[in-house]
Amino acid sequence: MSNAGQKIAAVVLAAGKGTRMKSERAKVLHEMAGRPIAFFPIRAALALDASPVVVVVGYQAESVKEELGRQFAGAPVRFALQAEQLGTGHAVLCAEEALRGFDGNVLILAADVPLLRPQTTMSPTAPTRCRGWLPPGRAPMSRCSLAGPATPKGTAASCVGPTGR
Repeated sequence: MSNAGQKIAAVVLAAGKGTRMKSERAKVLHEMAGRPIAFFPIRAALALDASPVVVVVGYQAESVKEELGRQFAGAPVRFALQAEQLGTGHAVLCAEEALRGFDGNVLILAADVPLLRPQTTMSPTAPTRCRGWLPPGRAPMSRCSLAGPATPKGTAASCVGPTGR
């Protein structure tokens, strides 16, 4: 539960190759301060009592799952596979099965943001409106912010922040 007493889950997007890094190693496994960079946003989500934390993997999926599974042994971390990298919105959809049955807010984080702090994700100054794309037939997101809570209810082209505007 978050500090506000609401259930929260997190989706950490870690499927990309990191082509601009010009490395054969998955971008999220590159280290900072002796840890894979994906460690830090996952740790931030866990610090907010997010459960589960779903890590969407793709490029070098087995290596990423092995390393992050070792880093977070015993934590409520699950993995979802994005077999084909079709963009950020598609990566979020790949987490849907791992979140089945969860009823609460969902925080969506990028795995390649190692300096993210829990305070930042829940900041009152975080954006409260965003635009997104989901395939036809899905219901709209009821709440959304760029790095803040979102509750998936189905599909939409846009979503509205917690203020309901």
